[in-house]
Amino acid sequence: MSASLVTTALGTFPSILEETAFLFCDDSDEVLQFQEPPTGVAIAYDGPERGDLRLWAQSGFMRALAANMLGLEEGDPAAASRRVDALGELLNIVLGHCLTERFGESESMRMGLPRPLPFGDLAIDQDVGKWLLVEGEPVLLSWRMRT
Repeated sequence: MSASLVTTALGTFPSILEETAFLFCDDSDEVLQFQEPPTGVAIAYDGPERGDLRLWAQSGFMRALAANMLGLEEGDPAAASRRVDALGELLNIVLGHCLTERFGESESMRMGLPRPLPFGDLAIDQDVGKWLLVEGEPVLLSWRMRT
């Protein structure tokens, strides 16, 4: 990911998370660890550069995200069943803001739909991604360039 898109994504994520789900985020300079197997989603984009923005999170964060985005209690079964959708929607919003800020409104860009990531992708994303701490939960934001 270009340095400016990384900076944009890291700068955009906390404000979008706060505005869409009322959750608060802190950067982490240290490598965090997931306490359970996380779920990953990615969205591909094409334009002046091509890549995938990727987001990994545990079920606790995803449940809180879905509940807050839908106006439900965290224990509501609908929050649990929509947690992957909520993670994909959050990533969609973040990527849209990043691309607009990075390339402007007049640049032609295409974004794909959020898609699940295979668990095997986590190891590479942990090596190159940036860790965030959201309400005590680790979240990993990563990017891969496509040719």
